[in-house]
Amino acid sequence: MPTNMAFHDLTKNKQAPPAAKSLLGLGSKFIVTPDTTTGSLESTMTRIRRDFSLAVFFASGNDEFLDECAYDQYKSRSKLYVKSKFTPKETDLPAWAFGRLDRFLSKVQSIFKKRRATSNLLPYQQQMMETLLNDPELLFPETDKGLGPCSVTYNQYVTDCLKHLLNEECYKILPEEEARQCIAILEEQIGAWLSKFRRVIGSPAVEFIRKHMSENSASPFGQFYALYKIHKGMKDGAWPTRPVCSDNNYFKFGDIFCHQTSGTAMGTPPAPSWATITFGIHEEELIMPKWAEQMPFYLRFIDDGIGIWLVDEDPAVFEEQFKQFQQDMHGWYGLNWTFTKPSTSIDFMDLTITIVNGKIETTIFEKAQNLYLYIPPHSSHPRGVLTGLICGQVLRFRRLCSKRSDANKKIQEFAKRLMDRGHTREKLEPIFAKAEVNASNYLKRTESDMELLEKKKWIKSNKQIFFHLQYHPEDPPSRDIQKLWTDLVAEPTGDRPLHEMKNMDGHKVGFNNLVVAYSRPLNLRN
Repeated sequence: MPTNMAFHDLTKNKQAPPAAKSLLGLGSKFIVTPDTTTGSLESTMTRIRRDFSLAVFFASGNDEFLDECAYDQYKSRSKLYVKSKFTPKETDLPAWAFGRLDRFLSKVQSIFKKRRATSNLLPYQQQMMETLLNDPELLFPETDKGLGPCSVTYNQYVTDCLKHLLNEECYKILPEEEARQCIAILEEQIGAWLSKFRRVIGSPAVEFIRKHMSENSASPFGQFYALYKIHKGMKDGAWPTRPVCSDNNYFKFGDIFCHQTSGTAMGTPPAPSWATITFGIHEEELIMPKWAEQMPFYLRFIDDGIGIWLVDEDPAVFEEQFKQFQQDMHGWYGLNWTFTKPSTSIDFMDLTITIVNGKIETTIFEKAQNLYLYIPPHSSHPRGVLTGLICGQVLRFRRLCSKRSDANKKIQEFAKRLMDRGHTREKLEPIFAKAEVNASNYLKRTESDMELLEKKKWIKSNKQIFFHLQYHPEDPPSRDIQKLWTDLVAEPTGDRPLHEMKNMDGHKVGFNNLVVAYSRPLNLRN
């Protein structure tokens, strides 16, 4: 069991039971083992039959030129398009295709049996889950910046959300009938806009947007919720929150219908792009031309900006210049910025950036409220998740720390935190060794190397078949599925290997590999 088990109790009188940390301390990403193992593979088999049929039907052998053309088409294609539902008929495929695949699927289904599974929660943790789920007074929202789970009371959460929604400068509460009328008008406006600019944005994108609207027509309203900004500290006896709304500016909070009248709702998918582009116009037209001499370096990521200011020798001149710069940034369509005092060292996003002897040095910045609730080893995650976490973090430390000694320190702290979450040194050491090799190789790559690697990965992924399955730790392991694929499909005894088999057009299939692609069950946050 992990030794680092904690959560943020934000209730006024610490109303959450202290023992709740035995469950919440597992972290919101902890996956409770599903009650039963996987039985029927019907949905998995339906999907792989179609994928396999398409792969055989459209096979073109190992023609590098065709692979290059397909990749170029993929890169130039809009990311907004409606996926085709085309499925080849059995008569369009050679007899061997379904013969091999059906033998494989039949055998795989025979090794999956639905049975009662062993829980990865101890009895008192299971009892605590029931207690918390059935407690009408306690809620467990997320904290902003991923700083761990927290507990608040129902009334506290509603009050904190209404502080935003009752602000008439930003929100308007609507009767349900009016809200639905507004949605209908919005749908008409979007439809007219799509028709007007169809040639500009392209038919695939138009059809994608129309399909998305159609799928959401039954429930067109977004959902409003709040994240607790515990890193900001309490203000006026309450914790500040970040308002978030999924999907659009018309949304629900409980039985309340609302319209965000100012700006774009945070949580709307295109909001970051809109914010970047629209304020970028203001930057290009005013900020950069006017202040380029004083600020030769300036970057912004959505609503976090950073710059290097050449301070005038006269403090009064500098103070006046910086004051005017802030005024130019403020007030653009009601947007106001929070500025930190100019300094030779700042914390910016996940970095501490310092000017030392005329040079920039960087190291990792971590908020004091972070609980570091990494996924413990008994969570029902696929095995590769831990490797991916470690490889990603080691690369991050090596890239962002100017000094190798700083990176070494951060990596050691990271390893210690993983062990505090229940992972053993013996299991971690080989993964960290692999991560260091991966990071070293990655940092040596040029931009052209990265582009070539991306292309190779895409081409390789298009020469693989994916076996989609929800992970369960007590199901047959992926190696058993892989062995059946090899024996019955890829390299059956007495027959040609799969990649040499031909489709109805006489083209070799050109692939052999099966990838077992796991999805995850619900986690504690869900």
